[in-house]
Amino acid sequence: MELSGIPLHPLIVHLAVVFGPLAAVLALAFCLMPRYRWVLRWPFAVALLVAVGGVVLATMSGESLLQSRPAIQSSQVVQSHANAGLRVRNVILAFGVLGALAVWRLPGASPLRPLDPPRADGPLDWLISAGTVILAVVVGLLIVSAGHSGARAVWG
Repeated sequence: MELSGIPLHPLIVHLAVVFGPLAAVLALAFCLMPRYRWVLRWPFAVALLVAVGGVVLATMSGESLLQSRPAIQSSQVVQSHANAGLRVRNVILAFGVLGALAVWRLPGASPLRPLDPPRADGPLDWLISAGTVILAVVVGLLIVSAGHSGARAVWG
């Protein structure tokens, strides 16, 4: 995947590097601060969608870059980065599903609608919230790890 002869991977990877941690931080705030869910719901949903799409596109463009440059395929550092990217992709897909479920399911009273009775959190809501928090932390750590291995592959 190239744009005017320039590989797209170094450009697309910035979607994952920016929106992945942003979605993770918003997920933590959304799940751990129920009082502010009404204001965090849509920013979290949009950041999550862009992060998942960015990671999937970054993985696809990285695989394309690796296939187009056979000289770097045998590099241990490049293989380490490719494996880290695949781990990020797999975990962020699970994070995307659980995060979307959290956006849809978790209650959040809005001061704009004070007459609506608040729905109590049940065990399913607690499980969704805990899983989203755990995956948010894992996604953040994996993105840092993949970014570090990618920087080592390029500059190292």
